Amino acid sequence: MVLFASELERKDVVASDGKVLGKAKTIMVDETSGAVTHLIVEPFDEVDVRAFTTDEEGNLIFPFEKVQSVKDVIVVQTA
Repeated sequence: MVLFASELERKDVVASDGKVLGKAKTIMVDETSGAVTHLIVEPFDEVDVRAFTTDEEGNLIFPFEKVQSVKDVIVVQTA
């Protein structure tokens, strides 16, 4: 299955336990290999971001290997 980065943007991101975390904002790509390395998520206000790795803007950062499914929503492994 092939997806464009623009297809991921703004999809809801859900933890593997069912908790809705936020909206996909962008992906990070290794410029040498071209491999997708991370998913950046804009968290919803009610999400306690202290439980996650964040960037300087408060976005959640997930290594791409934690992405379990990309369909109507993006499911990420959080535990």
